[in-house]
Amino acid sequence: MSEVTLTAADNGKSIRVAPGEKLTLRLKENPSTGFRWTVDISNNEYLTLRSSDYIPDSGGVPGGGGKRVFIFEAKRIGNFRLSLKLGREWERDKRPASRFDVSIHVSS
Repeated sequence: MSEVTLTAADNGKSIRVAPGEKLTLRLKENPSTGFRWTVDISNNEYLTLRSSDYIPDSGGVPGGGGKRVFIFEAKRIGNFRLSLKLGREWERDKRPASRFDVSIHVSS
């Protein structure tokens, strides 16, 4: 199974993946501040979230940052938008600190 990897530099882009292909998304995060990335908009019909893990930067400094790594799998042919937001769980009524959006085209 092949894999497509996205980072913050891919925000706003349009990408193509094949059914069954893995899509890995790596975004900077510092959960000690309360800010965490969460999926805001997805279409489970076309894309399945397989995992979401936080990986601290090397050095392991308490309160230091790291990366949130999401792994998705494309399920079927179609077009949709994947949107994530960076925010604090307890501040749901506030605008996200940051957003990540990408248009995904699943085709064979």
